[in-house]
Amino acid sequence: MADTAQTDGISKKRKAHHENGFKSNDQKSDKERFMDVYNMLRENFLADLPNYELPEYAQQYLAKMVDYNVPGGKLNRGLTVISSLRALKQGEPLPDDLIFKAHTLGWCIEWLQAFFLVADDVMDASITRRGHPCWYKLPEVGLNACNDSLILEAMIYWFLRSYFKGDKHYLLLV
Repeated sequence: MADTAQTDGISKKRKAHHENGFKSNDQKSDKERFMDVYNMLRENFLADLPNYELPEYAQQYLAKMVDYNVPGGKLNRGLTVISSLRALKQGEPLPDDLIFKAHTLGWCIEWLQAFFLVADDVMDASITRRGHPCWYKLPEVGLNACNDSLILEAMIYWFLRSYFKGDKHYLLLV
């Protein structure tokens, strides 16, 4: 069994590194910064997998599953979070850590959508999704997609615990 201290989300050092490494004062668009946060979230989740003693092939499978199913859409749901935050703050400057958290919540919504779509495609026997074969239609996946959809959902709680556990609103998020 993995060490509880290590599996309680990412380490404080890694969390601080990624939150401090996120800078919103660059010339990137919201969508580009949103994708930067995706890469950080993905990297942190995958970096935590060895703590669960998963074999390398399973870790590679999860990386492929996430990349295939999560970031492929228009991202409107996730990008709405930062737009809503800006509207609520009525033009106030937003600190980088707050922008990072808004993007993280936005990705939680995108992960939730991916969970729904993977499960729905299996239930409806869909053929394609976003111009590609549905995840379950890939020969190496099949009905494992049912489990994969639940893993996508579980990842949301990993992100919430990793990035919001100390926040006063944490319990409202989970």
